[in-house]
Amino acid sequence: MSKIFNNVMSPKSSLHHLFELIFEHSLREQEIVEVDPDLENLTSKSDVILDFVKYCCKKLDIVGKPVVKITGDREKEGIITTAHYNIPKSEIAVYAKGRYLPDVLRSIAHELVHMSQHEKGELEKHPMQHIGGYLEDDANARAGALVKAYGLVDSNKKIFTEARGGRSGS
Repeated sequence: MSKIFNNVMSPKSSLHHLFELIFEHSLREQEIVEVDPDLENLTSKSDVILDFVKYCCKKLDIVGKPVVKITGDREKEGIITTAHYNIPKSEIAVYAKGRYLPDVLRSIAHELVHMSQHEKGELEKHPMQHIGGYLEDDANARAGALVKAYGLVDSNKKIFTEARGGRSGS
C-alpha cells in the first residue's frame, strides 16, 4: 500500500504538470501565420489568411497544425516556384511579393493539400512530380476549389477585390 501513495504526485506538482500539458496542447492546436512586414498589402490581411488556413484544415481533415510563412524573399525560405511544404516542420512558405490575395490563398491551399496527402500516406503511394502526376493535379484542383468555396461565402467575397501584396518588381 505504501508504494501506491509514494508514487502519487503532490497536489502542487500535479497542478503544475496539468498546466504544462494544457499549454503544450494549446501550442499544437494553433495554426500560425507569419506575414513578412514588407508585404504592405498583406500585413493587414493576416486575420483573413489565418481564417482561410483554418477553413482549409477543416475541409481537408488535417490533423497537424501548420505554420504558414508569407514572404517576399524566395531565397530566405528556400522557395523555387511560388510555395513549398516542409514535411518535417509542417511548415508552408509562400512567395507573395506582387501577388493578389486570392493567388496567395491558392498557393497556401495547394500546399495544405500536400499536407493532407502526407497525413493520409498518399505521398508514399505516388511518385512526387513537380509538374503533373496524381499529387500535383490533385493539389491544383482542390486548391482552386477551396479558394472559390471560401470566397463565395458572403463575408469572404472581399478576397476577390483585394490589391496585390507588397511592392511589385524584383
